[in-house]
Amino acid sequence: MGAIASIMILESRVPLLKGGYVVILFGALTWFLGVSAIKSFTARKVLDDEPLLVIKDGKIHEQGMKHARLTKDSLLPLLRQKDIFYLGEVEFAFFETDGSLSPYKKPNQKSDQATVRGVPQTFIMDGKILEDSLQATGKNKDWVAHILKTRQINLRDVFVAQLDERGELYVDMRNDKHF
Repeated sequence: MGAIASIMILESRVPLLKGGYVVILFGALTWFLGVSAIKSFTARKVLDDEPLLVIKDGKIHEQGMKHARLTKDSLLPLLRQKDIFYLGEVEFAFFETDGSLSPYKKPNQKSDQATVRGVPQTFIMDGKILEDSLQATGKNKDWVAHILKTRQINLRDVFVAQLDERGELYVDMRNDKHF
């Protein structure tokens, strides 16, 4: 609304009366949509959307991520803000309509696991090895090839893979397969 008012004031080609109509129309439309969202379930569903499931049973839910336009690079910091450092310790998580994440830890997960397990390194994302992260784990590409071969996993099918300092491996596959 402020942008409309500033254009109305700064642009000499826009008559003040026409600009006033636009401001009033925009304000009325905003008010109408707000009231509709409060009073009508259908309008609320169309205008406000709903929380999206992005992690289920410890696995990243690709469809929810895609619908929320959320990347793995943005999901991991949201989890860390909630003191969750390992994807495997999440039972489920919702991406809320306000842009926040509401994760629920698996019941057997302690809150102090980050100190016990150390810093997790995400070393595969979207089927690509992250060289610096892999090096930080003290492992190499041969180790990755061996791990994937023993589990009969193709690298391009890996959505996310993490390794903690204790050597615990978490692999999330595309299409919600989990190993």
